[in-house]
Amino acid sequence: MNSEKRTYVFEIPDEWHYEQQLALRTICLGENAKDEFNVVEFVPPENSKNPTPVPIVTLKPSVLPMATMVGLELTPPVTFRLRAGSGPVYITGQHVTCKLPREDEDEDEEEVEVEEEIQDESPTKPIKRQATTKTAGTAKVQ
Repeated sequence: MNSEKRTYVFEIPDEWHYEQQLALRTICLGENAKDEFNVVEFVPPENSKNPTPVPIVTLKPSVLPMATMVGLELTPPVTFRLRAGSGPVYITGQHVTCKLPREDEDEDEEEVEVEEEIQDESPTKPIKRQATTKTAGTAKVQ
């Protein structure tokens, strides 16, 4: 994001029938960033309960050029906006996908546990072991 393109939307195709998460890792300024405060905010979807944008990081090259994000996981679509500053700002994260069961798949499949009985019809026999004997070797002298 920069002064020309102030918003970025991370979205996924509608035909993906998977659970999606975006785990943010770092947000940093580019090498050409001016020494000014750059505020990046998360803009919730319009249909959310609280559509107020939430600032997630404030960066300044001389003070804090990069921030590590821990535990910030968002569900796409996600909109980021550069509220203040001219950037450039780079956002890195991990896109995680989890497959959901289809509606046509039977979720109530019963698990059948098979028990196998081993029947030994022959009587148990004691194990015969060969006796170990130590014999001292004798050297032949000629």
